[in-house]
Amino acid sequence: MVADLSSSVLRSSDRPALIDGLTGEVLTHRELEARSRRYALALLRTTRPGDVLALAARNEPAWAVAFHGALRAGLAVTPVNPMLTAAEVSAQVRATNASVVVTAASLGDLPGSDVGTLPSVDPDAVAVMPTTSGTTGCAKVALLTHRNIVANIAQHQQISPVTEQDVFCAAIPFCHMYGQTLVLGAALAAGATVVTMPRFDPEAYLDLLHRYRVTRLHIAPPVLATLATAGPLPALRGVLCGGAPADLALLAAAEQRLGCPIRQGYGMTEASPGTHLADEATPPGSIGRPVPGTRCRVVDPVSGSDVPPGTPGELWVSGPQVMRGYVGEEPVGEWLRTGDLVRVDADGCYWVVDRLKDLIKYKGYQVVPGELESLLRRHPAVVNAGVVGVADPVAGELPHAFVVRRGDVTAEELLNWVAAEVAPYKRIRSAEFVDSLPVTPAGKLARRELRAWVTPRRNSRPENTEIT
Repeated sequence: MVADLSSSVLRSSDRPALIDGLTGEVLTHRELEARSRRYALALLRTTRPGDVLALAARNEPAWAVAFHGALRAGLAVTPVNPMLTAAEVSAQVRATNASVVVTAASLGDLPGSDVGTLPSVDPDAVAVMPTTSGTTGCAKVALLTHRNIVANIAQHQQISPVTEQDVFCAAIPFCHMYGQTLVLGAALAAGATVVTMPRFDPEAYLDLLHRYRVTRLHIAPPVLATLATAGPLPALRGVLCGGAPADLALLAAAEQRLGCPIRQGYGMTEASPGTHLADEATPPGSIGRPVPGTRCRVVDPVSGSDVPPGTPGELWVSGPQVMRGYVGEEPVGEWLRTGDLVRVDADGCYWVVDRLKDLIKYKGYQVVPGELESLLRRHPAVVNAGVVGVADPVAGELPHAFVVRRGDVTAEELLNWVAAEVAPYKRIRSAEFVDSLPVTPAGKLARRELRAWVTPRRNSRPENTEIT
């Protein structure tokens, strides 16, 4: 029987569970259990099981207190990226029907006592409601149960065991399932220690790795550049790189510098998030094999039939870590369509070839082009807009806009206008003006054709503007 998430990861131990990388504050496993219990009892004075709590804060020990306190009270948590604008936060609160919003200022212990009874939590109840682009590129809210997340922690533990002696550095935000499950959840379940970092800074990051003798790293590809120039880290014994495709030359340089393996993984919010993980024998560039208990199909996206080995097709996955479904939609069913094209080699290793969906991956963040296009069309000087990703060696991809205008506006003005409306990672980084946009016979934006415009046009038009 799978227990609820909090009872699966909280322990009674005087070993450090979390260390604040900024202040040095230490929270033991025993203290985390006690403080999250008090938090749960306080929440139950104004909420009831089944309610939704929106948690908007950066990585710090108190994040874990609020998160597990809400779960122990029987609430579901919708993690909010603290970089979102007020309008974006409001939209997420409405989409999830959250009744409580917790910010950095209210993360500490709520008034209350240790006296009281906590409700019994159903493992199949919704635990986390993260926002996701969905497999179609449209913003949605996923429904992840306690069982889903506990299963994913256990799946990765079988391949890459975590022990009480391990020390993680949490630079990946807890508001992402990657940081929440594979960093915070995996460490707490094993009795390990997590050093928190509210925002990534290369110099501070390397200092934390040395000071706390970090043994395991979880990174997104942009951090490889920092590690490729790092000094020796004798305590480090493994690195997991996920969130976006990694530059293989940079990965090899970082591996050589660190003297330890860097594994690549694959997953998505809808799968809690991990579905594939490479091992030391996996060829560079491969995402490895499915984690235990995960079934996969590689399917022709048109016919729906499985393709022969070695032939690219859409990856479909099934397993205990796959979400119940999206808010307002039917359950996901047996198979989750990832929207990514993969191939499988003769050794059973998976390779990501391309993606069917139009997402832009900026430093591991998912940027939905349609959201930026809609925003641009609201500008009085814009008739139409199309946004695509432009390859970048550090960020992965940068949002680039093609704009059909009707008035006197510069590209820089449009970029600044959009930047004021969205989180920093969603900003359009470059823009150019065109007379029209390519469309399909059905009248939809032909994004594949638009991508082909990027290289020649960006270098030929004087009105191109780029913001770093």
